[in-house]
Parts: sequence; structure tokens; C-alpha cells
Amino acid sequence: MDEVAQSTRMRCMLEKRVGRSMVWMTWHQWQETTSSSTYRDGKWESDSSTTRYDETRYFIVLPGRMPDVAVVRRTRIGGLLRRVRGPGTGDAAFDRAFLLKSRDDGVPRGVLSSRLRKAMLARRLPPWESRNSILFTVHRDQPTLATLDSRAAAIAEIAAHLSGAR
Repeated sequence: MDEVAQSTRMRCMLEKRVGRSMVWMTWHQWQETTSSSTYRDGKWESDSSTTRYDETRYFIVLPGRMPDVAVVRRTRIGGLLRRVRGPGTGDAAFDRAFLLKSRDDGVPRGVLSSRLRKAMLARRLPPWESRNSILFTVHRDQPTLATLDSRAAAIAEIAAHLSGAR
């Protein structure tokens, strides 16, 4: 978390209490420029383009010990071609839609309750990751007044599911 807060790309950091959880939000913004040169008609021609990137992350410190797990959305074609990638959960619809990444193959089955899987399948809750008992979600856009509360509530709901409070 300290590393995230010290980044030169960080534009904003907020915190908010949602129920019993303290949620932190960080917004990072940066630009990347790519250049190329082409030799044409006896001379070099240069071209460059600049792209701006935004990334908003929400964090919650989970109580107790939580294994490192990432839940990543799969592409539709990936789910059709290969029904389960990684350890899976035993829930066919969920396993087609999401990939679980964990060092311990047995962890995901016990971590993801059926209510959490259903909420994620309905797209009410975003993909998430837990590392060193810190839960986080990543959104590839700027935070807005319309998204701040709903995304904070979503990560708090994920944390409640993971801690068994739901």
C-alpha cells in the first residue's frame, strides 16, 4: 500500500468507511509515447503517438489470514473453448466466466461462496485479488462521483463474503 501511495503516477487518494471496513481508493494516471521511424524515398520519416492511461484501485485490509488469490474475468471465446482454466471452483458457469489464480490449488474452492460467485456472474461485483491479506479491485478508468460510492460498496461486499459475514 505504501508503494502505491508513493507512486509519481498517483493523482488522488481517498479513504472511506463502509460498514465495518475502511476502503482506500487510489487513482493513477500516466502517459506513454511510442515512436517509430521509416526510411522512405531516401529520407527518414518519424511518427509518434501518446496514449494516456488511468487506473483506479480500491483496497481493504482483510481481517485474519487470507490466501493470495486472483479472480480474473475470462473472454467468452476462452470460456467456450476451454470450460475450466486453473483450479476451478466446481461451478461450471463461474469457471467459464472467470479464471482463478492461486499458488494453492485447494484455496479457491473454499474462498468463493456460491453467493459471491452468483454476484460476480451477475456483474454486480468486479473481479478482485487478495495479496498479503489486502483485497483490491482495479478499474481502468478515472474515478467519478458516480462510481466512487458504488465501487467502495462493491469491494466492501466482497470483503464481507470472504470473511464469512454474508
